[in-house]
Amino acid sequence: MNKGRFKFCLSMLLLFCLLTGCWDVLDISKRAFITAIGLDRAADPENKYKVTFEIVNPFMLNDPNYATANIVQTVEGDSIGEILEVLQARINRPLSLSHLRVLVIGEEQARQDFRDVWDFFHRHRDVQLRLRLLIVQGEDAKDIIETKPLFDKYLAEELVSLTRVKPLLSYANVASIHEVYRRLAESDGRGLVSRTILTKDDSIVIHHGGGVYNNWKLIGWLNKDEIQEINWILGNANATIDTKIGEGIYSFNVDKKSCMIKPFYENQQVSFDIMIKIDGRLLQQQGEHMDMTQTGNIIKLQDAFSRNVKSQTEAAISEAQKNYRVDYLCLDSSFQKHFPEVYKNLDWEEIFPNIPVNVSVKTNITRFGLAP
Repeated sequence: MNKGRFKFCLSMLLLFCLLTGCWDVLDISKRAFITAIGLDRAADPENKYKVTFEIVNPFMLNDPNYATANIVQTVEGDSIGEILEVLQARINRPLSLSHLRVLVIGEEQARQDFRDVWDFFHRHRDVQLRLRLLIVQGEDAKDIIETKPLFDKYLAEELVSLTRVKPLLSYANVASIHEVYRRLAESDGRGLVSRTILTKDDSIVIHHGGGVYNNWKLIGWLNKDEIQEINWILGNANATIDTKIGEGIYSFNVDKKSCMIKPFYENQQVSFDIMIKIDGRLLQQQGEHMDMTQTGNIIKLQDAFSRNVKSQTEAAISEAQKNYRVDYLCLDSSFQKHFPEVYKNLDWEEIFPNIPVNVSVKTNITRFGLAP
């Protein structure tokens, strides 16, 4: 290789490193990367926050002698910025939030105004848009951060992996902190946030269910079954449902769903039609077996599954209207899109609990068994 070509290749390599930030690879051992943060109310009344940090030790990541590669530290203070300063006094490497992947908020803190927490993470230049947000029911976030991961070497990776299986699970509601803020901002502080719980022995983190927000604060919880019911409207609803006909129990897996929400405004009355269409496969028959070569039996089964989904969807609407009286189903967004001028003059919070909602469901069994 001649000198001119060598200099050209070297300059391009240097440019590539500058553009991609690969010099950081050389400096990774001299930084302390915070991968997860647990945010709680402080036990000391003189402080506002108790923050628990997971910091990855890079030397432990590939060392088989270490089951985990994380360091956990807890600090209290009046602001998250101040707490980071105190934490830095304990750590002999510069702290970095560039690899922060999960923010976990304890229940007591979640009942405070979400905007106070959002403000710090939104403004910090190193925090990434895809930062996951989880709310803990019945525990402190500290308890989650201190949990030993089952498969990975640090907890943040395990929590992120739990959120990644969302397309395979109808029991969860997953969003980044930026998506949560956007949804809450669009609906005056109403919405759903992903829930996390611990097993009774505090050894395993479980990710399903959701937290209900109103006026930017947590006001209650939905269990996994209630989130599955909501996901017929809001989510992918990749669900498996069981229906009983006579002495037989039939399992149906939904792998394709569409939901159309149609608002109406007639005689100063708001109403909605929700039309759901689902395709899927019959997974299993138990007890009494129907002959699936008979078209009439297939139609009978499809109608039974449709009634099941309709019942679940109506239960989700009733929970929002009668129990919480909060429109976390985003019906207001649909109405505002179609009737913007009318919406301006409505007190949505007042009228929502009494809005008629009609649900219809059409089911199509496309396959029988596990074969694609």
